[in-house]
This record gives sequence, C-alpha cells and structure tokens, in this order.
Amino acid sequence: MKMTRKIAFFLILSFATPSLLSSPSSYPSVIDLDGIWSIESSNKSITVNGTMPGGVHLALFNAGLIPDPYHAFNDVNLRWIVLDTWTLSRTFEVDSKTANSSTTLLILEGVDTFATVRVNGHVAVETENMFIPYLSNVAPLLKVGTNVISVEFASSVQVAHDRAAEYAQYMPPECPPAGQHGECHVNFVRKEQCSFSWDWGPAFAPIGIWQPAWLLSFEGAYLRTIHATVTLQNDTWLVLLEMDFLLSADITTNAPGTATITLGTTPPLKTILGVSVSKSALRYTTTLPVPSTLIDRWWPNGYGSQTLYDLEVQFYDLRSQITSTATKRIGFRTVELVQEPVQGSVGLSYYFRVNDLPIFMKGSNWIPADAFQERVTPQRLTVLLQSAQLAHMNMFRVWGGGIYEQERFYELADELGIAIWQDMMFGCALYPVDQGFLGSVQSEISYQIDRLKSHPSVLTWSGNNENEAALAEDWYQTKASFEQYADDYRTLYIGTVMPIVQKQDATRPFVSSSPTNGVESQTENWIAKDPQSPLYGDVHHYDYFADGWDWQTYPTPRFASEYGFQSWPSFETIQQVSSPSDWSIFSAFSSQRQHHDDGNIQQLMMVARHMNLPTNQNDTVNYANILYVSQINQAVAIKTETEHYRRLRDNLLNGQGHCMGALYWQLNDIWQAPTWASIEYGEKWKMLHYYAIKFYAPLLVSPFEDSAGVLRVMTVSDSTVNVTSLLLNVTVYKWNSMTPANVISVPFDQLALNSTTLLTRPTAQLLNGLQREEAFIVATVTDDAGSILSDNWVLLSPFQEAIGIEKPTVQVTSVLEIHVHLFHIGLSTDRIAPFVWVEAIGVRGFFSDNGFFMVKPNMTLVFTQWYDATTVTADELRASLRVTSLMDIYEQPSDRTRHHHPHGSLESILLQKAKGKQ
Repeated sequence: MKMTRKIAFFLILSFATPSLLSSPSSYPSVIDLDGIWSIESSNKSITVNGTMPGGVHLALFNAGLIPDPYHAFNDVNLRWIVLDTWTLSRTFEVDSKTANSSTTLLILEGVDTFATVRVNGHVAVETENMFIPYLSNVAPLLKVGTNVISVEFASSVQVAHDRAAEYAQYMPPECPPAGQHGECHVNFVRKEQCSFSWDWGPAFAPIGIWQPAWLLSFEGAYLRTIHATVTLQNDTWLVLLEMDFLLSADITTNAPGTATITLGTTPPLKTILGVSVSKSALRYTTTLPVPSTLIDRWWPNGYGSQTLYDLEVQFYDLRSQITSTATKRIGFRTVELVQEPVQGSVGLSYYFRVNDLPIFMKGSNWIPADAFQERVTPQRLTVLLQSAQLAHMNMFRVWGGGIYEQERFYELADELGIAIWQDMMFGCALYPVDQGFLGSVQSEISYQIDRLKSHPSVLTWSGNNENEAALAEDWYQTKASFEQYADDYRTLYIGTVMPIVQKQDATRPFVSSSPTNGVESQTENWIAKDPQSPLYGDVHHYDYFADGWDWQTYPTPRFASEYGFQSWPSFETIQQVSSPSDWSIFSAFSSQRQHHDDGNIQQLMMVARHMNLPTNQNDTVNYANILYVSQINQAVAIKTETEHYRRLRDNLLNGQGHCMGALYWQLNDIWQAPTWASIEYGEKWKMLHYYAIKFYAPLLVSPFEDSAGVLRVMTVSDSTVNVTSLLLNVTVYKWNSMTPANVISVPFDQLALNSTTLLTRPTAQLLNGLQREEAFIVATVTDDAGSILSDNWVLLSPFQEAIGIEKPTVQVTSVLEIHVHLFHIGLSTDRIAPFVWVEAIGVRGFFSDNGFFMVKPNMTLVFTQWYDATTVTADELRASLRVTSLMDIYEQPSDRTRHHHPHGSLESILLQKAKGKQ
C-alpha cells in the first residue's frame, strides 16, 4: 500500500490538537470504537478477532494461531507478520442525530504506524506517526444505522526500506548488528525505534491501534484538554493555564462561553472567565496567581512530600448550552539545570536544583516495559515504579529509543516523586531532514510537550539519545561528510525540536542531547569535540573489559546518566520462554537471546576475574548457577560504580568530580533475555535491584581501597538535616569464622547533603597479621538506638584465592505470616555465606534484603507480596523458597580451583570461544 506523506501531514496539522481529550464521557454523543475488531491478512487466509487498543501479534496469539511471540526463536520465526499488510475493521451504529450532525470527529489517539483509515469505504485519514493522535471530521461519510470503519496497515519494515531507498543521502545506521536479528532503516519512520530491535530487545515492529479510538459528535465549542505550567514570582505562584478547544464545522464566527476554573487548594480557589473561541483561536490562555501560603511544594522522592492539586475547568458553551470539563493534577516546584564554574576545576557543573535545593539524582533509565504496549497495564507500571521508589530512586531517564509513555506512567511518577528526564524519541542514529519528516516531527514534539508539561515530575527535556556523540566520535563513518551531517543534526534538534520545546514550555531546561557538554556543546555549534568530557554535562560510560569491581576504572564525571553491565535473568524467568535443550550458556537459544555482541563471553570473563565458574554435573543446575553468578557480577560492578559517583558529590579527583547524578542502565526489561536491567520481565527483582536499595540509601557507608592499599571509609548523606550520635564500625572477618578478627569504631555526626571521609587506615594494619586472602571487611553505620542505617563490605582478594572459605549450610528455619502479604522468614547458617540469594518461586513479591553476606548464625528477612499478587499462606511460601549461596555452585570443595564439565571445563570452552572471536 503506497502511503502519501503530503496528505497525512496535512491531516496532522489540521486535526491533531496538542493533547488528549479529557474523557469520551464528557461529550454528549460518543461512539466508543475500542473493543473487538476483525483482523484480516492481505491474502485473506487469516481472519481473526482482536481487542483494540492492541495489535495483530497478540490477537493471533490469543486466537491460538501463533505460539507465544516471546518463546525461543519466535521473534524471528514470526517476522512474517510485520512483513504482511493487515486490515482491521469493525461496525458501529449511528443514530439520526449523529448522522445529521455537522461535526463528528473520528479520534484515533495512537495508530502504529502506517495506515489508511476508511469509513464506509471512503478515506478518512492516513497515519504515519505513532506518537500523535489523528482527528478527522467524518460527518459527511456517516449514515443512519450500521457503519463500517477499516484500518489498512502497510508494513512499517517495507515503508522504512522504501523511504531509505528514496532519500538522496545515506543516513546511517542502515541496519542493526546481525546479532540483534532486527530490521533496517528504522530512523526513517516515526515509530518506536527499538521495535526494529535493540541490544536488549526483539524486533516485532508491532501493528495495531495502540491507543483508544472513538467518534465524537458535538455542536459549538468543546473543551478538549487543559495544560498548566507553574513559576514562582516572589511569594506568588503563577499558573499558566492553557485551554484547548474543538469547534464544530458549522460555526463561522466566534463561539462565546464561560470557563469556571477551580484549583483544589484549602480553601479552593475559583475563577470565572468569559471565553470566546474561533477557528483562528482554539487555545485560550490565562494566568492564575496562587499565594504561596496555600501551597505545599512537590519534591523528588526522599526530599519532601509529593503534594498534588486538582485543577478543573468547566466550560459552558452559550450556543449549545452544553458544559464540557477537563481536569489535571498539578504540582508546584521550581527546577534549574545549573551549569556554573566549579571551584578547583576547569569546566562547569551539571546538576538539578529543585525548589532551590541541589539534588543528587539517583535512579535509572527506563525503556518500554513490553514489546506489545497493550500488555503494559497500570498494575505493572505501579509495581515497577514502586520498586524504584523503594530503592530510593528519585529520577528516571525516559530513553529516546522507545515511546513517550502512557499517562499513568507520569501520574505515578508525580505521586511517587520520581523525577523524569524526558528524551525526545530519537536514538543512536542520524535522521532525515526532508520537509515531510520534519513536519511530522513538529507535530509530534508539539503534541508531546503539551501532553506532558503539566506533570511536576517532568524536570527536563532532552533532544535525543547519543546522537551528538555518534557524530563527534564517528560511530557511523561519517567523518568525510561531517559538515553535511552536522547541518542535518542542527536542522532537526536545534532548528526544529528546540524552538518548539522552548516556546511551549519555558519552565524547564532543554538539553540538546545525552550525553552532551551542555552549554559548552552550544559554544561548539552544538556538537562538541568530546561530548563525553568529564568536565561538562553528562556522560554514558560502558567498559566490559576493565575490572568492573575496581572503582578506579570509572570516570569522574559531573553527571553519569548511563552506565551498566549485563546479567541474565533468573532461571525461573528464562524457563518461561525456553526448553530444556536450551539450558546451556552456549546453546543456540542463549546465543540468539543475547543481542549484545559477545555479551555472554563478556559476562563469563568478568565473572571469572573474581570467582570460579560454576561446576555441576547436572547441566540444568549448572546453567541456573551461571545465571546466578552473572547477577552477582552485575550487582557488584554497578554497586562499585554508583558508590564511586556518590562519593564524588563534594569531591574532586585530579580536578574532576563534583558528580551530582547517577542513573544506571537500565531499570526494566522488555522481554526475558540477558540485559542491563535490575528488574526482570515479570517484575522479579535481580540482585542488582536489592543492591540499589543500599547504594541509593539516604545515608550510605562506602568503604574502598585505594591504589596504595589504604582502606578509606566514607559516608554520603542526602538528608537535608545533620544527623548526630552515629557510630561507624569497621569489622574484619576471616572467611572461616563468624567471630570478628578486628573491630574499629568511630563515633561521628553526619553533615547534611555531604560526603565525608571517616576512616583512612592501611588495610594491612586493619588485618593485624592476617593474609588478605583470609579475610574481608564489613562496614556498618548505626544510630544511637543501635539500628543499622547502612552496611557494606570490601573484598580483599578474588574468591579463587580465598583461604578458609567453605560451603555453608544456609537453611530456612521459620516462615511466619505477620499480615496479609507480609511474612517473616528465619534463616540460619553454620559458616560465613557470601551472596546469599533467596527466591520465592512462583510468588510475586520482594525480600527486605538479598544477595547479602551472612556473617551471623541467624537472621530474619521480611517478604512482601505485591498488592496484585495471589495471596499465599506461610506454608505455601515456605514451600516456594529456594536458597543459594556462592559455595553452593561448586560440586566439591576442590571445585573452587578445578572444574569438571561433561564437555570440558567452562573456562576452557570460554577460552576457545574468546579466541574464536579474535
């Protein structure tokens, strides 16, 4: 099906107003088009019913016509679906009043992606951008009685290929790496970029009506939506309120009415305005002054409350005598991105100041939670965002290769205090700048900025993901034509995106890219020679060949907005999409699931640097243990890196530092695969997420060794008040004893918003004659009541060299139900047990700690079921529990230094495969 870009763009400009309708129920005549649609393949060999919002893939799966798209190799095996063309259709009934109305809008909030929409056989609209709604007046096409709407989809893969072939200039990258099993030229289509594959996700390129659809029949002027942004002027908050209206086709002059505005303060503030709407003035803007004494400010998680206020506008149309209503929940806060000289260093700072307070941003990067958005329910979003809040996160970076998230995502961020760094949806590619493409982008950015700007959680806009770096570092061999590509870059992000953002929202900072040097990039004509400079802006750091457990391998940036290491999900999770024949790290399945080149080998090599690989004669057990140690490696590496960044908040190393942000890559998974996520697909926490709770804690104790063999213990506080009467204990343990070999105690008071060195001592002095291989060190901070506020540990040798470490017997001694969904679990051990990992197989929930070092004979964990989980009894929970510690993965004590495998040692296989890659 040939798509006509000119027509589609005209429709976007004519009908796509910049926000969602407040609700279909607020209009006098609404025909809901959600629900069951008929889906038909191009040759009519497949006809099946499916539910919209939704798509073709899951409709076929739910009808039993295809297997689970996520199972095994089905991301490739089912590629025929997106290469075909599909028609979705359904009927709807129209009464005489609607049929005779001058205006009945067909409203499609989101279509993915290239489609011709017909009503009763007549073309109503053509779509080409999944990130905007399409509105078309179909009144002339309707009839009394039964009507038919059809949506004929072209293959987005084919459209991308055709547009790339037609474009006069080479626009890289043409295709993803072969190991991603993806599709090409995604940069030519305004569609979820990762839907053509990424190094952590599949290439399904979904097809469907992914947002609500309905028909709206009305007369006169109707309030479509409202937007609100806030600024503080002296002691008064100013709410810039924008009201967007729809106007029926029969109105040729002004449509007068009254707007009643209510802000839900205590007491409520109410204002009544006269408003006149016309075709040339569909937006009405006013400013509402709000005394600061009535307002409780919105704060990021950990710094205060997340108070929200209902803002309601009721518009009464004098002509039709009908009232339409729109509401938003807004918050009051200020935000600045501070880039100023740093004392003792060249360059500039890069930090967020919220409500006049410098905030260290702690968090992660967010990707789409599913390849099929219809499966991303409010319940799933709630679990994911609450998981972040429990880990003390206060910021997500919504990554630029995915989607502008659904409304509930941002509402939850508002409620939980998760600040949002919002990328525009451009990532890891150069993009065309022809008139049609730029026109579609203009509509997209205008719509999305208006849609999202009322949310207090949204703190900053960013133009793209990594595209400044891609040009500056010549990722795609564009150096010979650098000026041409640089001009295209500036045309898109500086000449097109930035002016729209700044015009429609003057209350937030805009950064052109991530990573970037910020204002320094601007002085270099928006493309810095080194966009990853630690002296400016933010950095993205990845290094899979250095020792990830050594803090000295990491940069000393102003703000780390991406960094990470891979791990596999748990065996419980990967088992859902695989078969027993797949359960080897070297199987075809494991290779196909791993979309990052050499990722499995890199993981094993990083593990082998610090511990021997698992040995078990049972291949399935061995495979599960490899997944376990991959999670150990990821957790410890990101713990090490994040603590390094947090320690730098007040410190410089060789003139670099004063880091004020750490956002690891990535929070969530899109499917079951080896990725950088801390939460698996299905919302089970990896070991990393449990570690995040500790390394993002408001008070962090962070012990580390420097290159001279000196142990340094620092504390880092995000508290806005000083904390007194604290005690640091630094304890030396031998691997073969739970009795401390040495303890040093340091009383101290913790300054607010500060990183402090509490102890500097040669490690050999602490060991007091012990060999490094015999011992490890634990640091704890307790309050005056003896409660542990933070605990941490330092390893002094690889586990291969550890002396005295033996296999412990870690057992569950009791499970007590304290409350519905809340349990206490008793554990015991007879020896030191590193990396104790407790799982509740088949039970949705989380533990109070996990992946920990057990240094005492007994301890109690708390297990909390998620609110949407099936309730279990104490006996059922106990039956589900599985406990693993590091020494359990070796079949015999001697296996720490000598491994057995039916096909040779894992180390030898690893070495052979590594050589094969050279």
